[in-house]
Amino acid sequence: MPHLSTTPRRWSTVKCDIAPPGRIGHAFCANADGSKAYVYGGVNDTEDSSSNYLDDLWEYNVLQKKWVRKILTGTLQSPRAFHTAVWYRDRVFIFGGCNGRGRFNQLFTIDAEGVCGPVNIPLSASVPSTRYCHSAVLFEGCMYVFGGKCGGRNSNKRLSDLFMCSLDSPTWIKCQQIGEVPPSRSAHTSLTHERTMMVFGGRNAEGECCEDFYMYHFDTSVWRKIISNGPMLFGRARNSAVVHHGSVYVFGGWNGKKKLNDLFVYNVEANIFEQVYDQECPSRRECHMAVACRNTMVVFGGRFRGHFMNDTVELYFGPKTATNAIRDWLIKADMPREMANMLPSRMRDSFLIHHQFQKRIRVDF
Repeated sequence: MPHLSTTPRRWSTVKCDIAPPGRIGHAFCANADGSKAYVYGGVNDTEDSSSNYLDDLWEYNVLQKKWVRKILTGTLQSPRAFHTAVWYRDRVFIFGGCNGRGRFNQLFTIDAEGVCGPVNIPLSASVPSTRYCHSAVLFEGCMYVFGGKCGGRNSNKRLSDLFMCSLDSPTWIKCQQIGEVPPSRSAHTSLTHERTMMVFGGRNAEGECCEDFYMYHFDTSVWRKIISNGPMLFGRARNSAVVHHGSVYVFGGWNGKKKLNDLFVYNVEANIFEQVYDQECPSRRECHMAVACRNTMVVFGGRFRGHFMNDTVELYFGPKTATNAIRDWLIKADMPREMANMLPSRMRDSFLIHHQFQKRIRVDF
């Protein structure tokens, strides 16, 4: 049985004198060195319970544990929720979303000082259709947008297309998708690991929570459905998730029956799950967001029983384990697989699991 990381994990609630108003459907992304994270937009409600769409930008200093609101200038955009954002070259790139008046498919930027600007896209580009509750990841300077929902609030029309935008010379391309393409979905999660994108969870065309898990290889455009060595725990939507040192950490969400506040860890290379039981877990919530900042997962916002949350909660992972650090060094040094038996058992298992994963990626994709 392969070993999962024994790194201690610790939840804590950050006490902030100033914090963004509670919300759901916001975008949350970290800067390149993980020292700061940015919240943009989202939706909460007014005193008469009508929807209040937001267009504010807040900066969270991970080291100082402080929030600061940035005053937006430049070409301001419409308030929105359920959009996506990635950080690239000192600015946030934001795509899509919706509000009470419309759906969006524009791409625009906001820098760390709050200066907004449109991104000019050639007329010949294959621009994605308007959408919300989609996902986006950054890989090698490109923003990849997958799936989402289109149509009105009560529509069940969901998407399974994949688009790429090169952010250095912005233009949209509709990506080729080969193999076991995921069914249409919204409110799902997409994350990157090495040269792949992982997609899991969300709601399907019938509005049910998806339990499947897929990997897309950026180099070959091939999708593969992944079958876990054990029970699948991805059956949820509106959750948060981050990748840290080869493991996916998933918190909260909605499973079609109730809101959740559980935490589980999926080891990508070993292809196994670990359910984490912790009395210090934050309260139940959905439609919150999380980012990985250095050795910490930062969670902000969400909703439970009609309450829009504005708490900031952190899960400390700790630094990379010595086992994984040495393993990564040996792999970079091209140590032959046959020499693995010379290593201590835990390091040997970690080394062999990584080699197995790389072999599986090469064969499957």
